Amino acid sequence: MTDPGGLRQDLSLRPDLRGPAFAAWANYANYMQDPAAPATPSISPAYPGARPRESVRRRYRLTAPLTASGVTFGVAPVLSYFLLTFSVRTDQSVSGPIRPLEARARWMTTWWNPYTSALVPENLQLEVAGLPSVQVINDTLGTTLGAIDLDSLYGGPLCISLPWQTEGRDDQQSWLPGRVYTWSSLEDLNKNSPPPIAGFASMFYTRTLSIAAGQGVQRAIPSATTNNAAQLHLQGNSAQLTVRLYRSLPGGGRELLRTHVSPAYSSFATTPAAANAATYQFTYVFHLAESADTPAQPELWLTTAGQDPREAVVPADSFMAGANGPRPELYPNYTTISFPDRLLDRALPASAASSTGQSYNEDTPLFELPRGPLLSMGALQHLPLSGARPFSVGNSWGHAGNFNQLFDRFYFSGLAVGVGLPDFASGVRLPNSLLRIVGRRPDGSPLSSAELVAQSTDGFSSRYLLQTGSFNVNSVRPAAWLALLRSGRYLDGETFTYLASNVASGTQADARVSEEILGDAVFFRYPSSAQETYQADVGYAASTTVPPVAPNAVSAANTHLFRRGVRVLSAGQTVALATEIATLVQQKLADSGPFRTLEEFLGPSPLFGNASLLEKALAEAVTSDGKLVNAPDLIPEFSSQWLTQGDLIGRLAPVLFVRSDTFLVRAYGETVNPVTGETQGRAWCEARVQRGPDYVDSTQAAETAPDLLNSANKAQGRRFKVLMFRWLTSADI
Repeated sequence: MTDPGGLRQDLSLRPDLRGPAFAAWANYANYMQDPAAPATPSISPAYPGARPRESVRRRYRLTAPLTASGVTFGVAPVLSYFLLTFSVRTDQSVSGPIRPLEARARWMTTWWNPYTSALVPENLQLEVAGLPSVQVINDTLGTTLGAIDLDSLYGGPLCISLPWQTEGRDDQQSWLPGRVYTWSSLEDLNKNSPPPIAGFASMFYTRTLSIAAGQGVQRAIPSATTNNAAQLHLQGNSAQLTVRLYRSLPGGGRELLRTHVSPAYSSFATTPAAANAATYQFTYVFHLAESADTPAQPELWLTTAGQDPREAVVPADSFMAGANGPRPELYPNYTTISFPDRLLDRALPASAASSTGQSYNEDTPLFELPRGPLLSMGALQHLPLSGARPFSVGNSWGHAGNFNQLFDRFYFSGLAVGVGLPDFASGVRLPNSLLRIVGRRPDGSPLSSAELVAQSTDGFSSRYLLQTGSFNVNSVRPAAWLALLRSGRYLDGETFTYLASNVASGTQADARVSEEILGDAVFFRYPSSAQETYQADVGYAASTTVPPVAPNAVSAANTHLFRRGVRVLSAGQTVALATEIATLVQQKLADSGPFRTLEEFLGPSPLFGNASLLEKALAEAVTSDGKLVNAPDLIPEFSSQWLTQGDLIGRLAPVLFVRSDTFLVRAYGETVNPVTGETQGRAWCEARVQRGPDYVDSTQAAETAPDLLNSANKAQGRRFKVLMFRWLTSADI
């Protein structure tokens, strides 16, 4: 737990205090495409011409991973499905009873954009390493024909090209938010040619995969021949594939974007078949594990440390083999690639005239990238942390990695070196409008914004600032918590405006917007991008009909619950939640006194069954009509409609504190006659005092750590200022 005391540091001015990977993630302008200068292929529909930066849509450039100080930052799609199937048979292009052997390979691979914003598409390349050595057994003669090292046979390792092809369709001009795109292998019958430098060719945006062994990528097996009618079977070593994704660099070469490790596959022996049989005998197939893979407990998805799909290396336990387990021989002629109840499945159009498969209803965005200056520590729930569960910052499971210490150590002012600074003299506020300037120059004159930045050594701009509108989490007043929870509501007459996405493509021009009146308390999972992905229709994840026509095949995937990015509480739910929070704070005060740090407030507690206080309140708050805030039978956990502590903190973090710095103090005095014992005079007064950042002994800087203070400052602490004093009458009491 963080030691109490000390000033917070400003991550707006010094993002490097959390390491270079955090600074790279926070520097969104470096990898977000400027709408005024769109990259190729250009976004479609185009950004608004007059004011492109006012677009509700954004695109980000693919970025190689950087891991440092517990953060892994990179922008790249994630492998969601992989199928690689092999055939070993006699070469039918050669005549005669004795023929050479050949191998054929085919693949299907699907990649997911996990972000709530589009990506700028590029031509990509896969590298598949770890293919096994396979023995070819002639069962007719009882002999071994030799071993085939598939890695070496296909280029050591197998390299696959994933070209991006634009065809004038909006959904092919950008890699849309939450969308999966699929590539399948193309036929390559030039069996003796070296592998192409760019990789074996693939077809973009298709899931067509024939089982015919006469197709695929053919390679001659050296010095292996057999009778065309002999019975053969294959024996393969155990294997574990490594699938690496690369992007090409403008000046040549390539850059690694993400690495994926498959489940471990067992050794295998195929069923004997004729040497000339047109079959694919064994297959490696796996997909990203998600909620549909544990239907009894869909909430298990994303709950395991180290399985964040944004990791630089996505580990094997993030994936699941096919329905027959990790046994390649149990998938002969395997072509199953459609799983309508999976979140990351996507139907494709049956014909050029059908566009159902391009609908936004099959997109699953999950994580948000920064779009503007960060102003709330709660926005860090989307920070990708190495080896941690997703959404760790602000949720109770962040306690395991000490991630919630960030709330006691840092804050965001919104200032940035090199960016236009506010003119305080003309009344312009800081980007974080809750902060006020308190520091001055040595001569007593006010600081300018430039001087504040210049004098903020090590990010300690807090020595010159005061916080307004702060809220003490140790409050036991339900009305106070109710006011806090409702602080993000939309005022009467205000509406939430969002992109009216086209069901035929999944995107739309910015001029096409819809509006909705939100409720009593509003909490955003995607505070910067919900307006781009809010459009969603219930029940269409597996349908071939187009809204408003009713879905003809309702999928359990419920992708609409992941798109919307904002959770709205009714008045009854807000009251129930505020009341439950206040009750639990009273229990905490009675049990062990007040919360002393925000890390303690956000972390698990034995008092609440190893949940945090807010998690306990979210789980147990019941409205007057018996409804829970989160209904697990209706809302998948970790969809954007499942309200988490992190969602609450995203809105509330800038005002949450564990103590107050402004106090109203009242005093009473009386004069008593020593002879009669009668009170002959009474007086009442009150003063409002405020604790400032400076110490009583100002020779020590305000940012000096508590354990380095001199004896005077250790005893007396920070300086208090009397803001108001007045005498009271008995009527004022």
